[in-house]
Amino acid sequence: MFQYVFTNFDKRDEVLYFISSIWSSRGKLTQTDDTSQKNTKAKTNAKDVSLDLTEEDWNLILGGSQEVKCSKDDYIVKEGEGFFGLVQLTRGAGKIQREKSGEVLRLIKSKDDGIFGEISFFQGGNASASIIATQDNTVFNVIAGPFLCILFQYYPSIEGRFYHYISCILAKRAALRYKQIDCREKEDKS
Repeated sequence: MFQYVFTNFDKRDEVLYFISSIWSSRGKLTQTDDTSQKNTKAKTNAKDVSLDLTEEDWNLILGGSQEVKCSKDDYIVKEGEGFFGLVQLTRGAGKIQREKSGEVLRLIKSKDDGIFGEISFFQGGNASASIIATQDNTVFNVIAGPFLCILFQYYPSIEGRFYHYISCILAKRAALRYKQIDCREKEDKS
């Protein structure tokens, strides 16, 4: 059993709201999840099974998110602070930045590569970089980690597709990073 300590009643109420929203929608969504599981079992060819998140999956995941509107230079996540969740940029632009060095790891645009904050989500520790808005009227969806944990318990079929999605994003970002390192090494040799 999980035990949580909240710093104030607003935080507690926010978590209770997430839990109650899942609980109140469980009937209609359980039927959808059961249907998708039956459809998956009915397929005999492994090539036919999709590991992509469906529109229904995204509706469930984003249904528990909190929309945050930002001005230029507002922080959504600050490097070194505890953060257990994920962030999706839905409107505007932002950047992922290392605070200690000031290095901008990447500039991000609306729905660019989907989700950010996955490193601290997986490691369960402090944020490894900051996420900062670079324009006024930027909108982020913040998906709380505890919400995802509860969601995955109710809809286990989403969990595998979700982790596959995150793994693909990490693989793309790692390949891009290695390519950048190779380019730097070639420049240094010249």
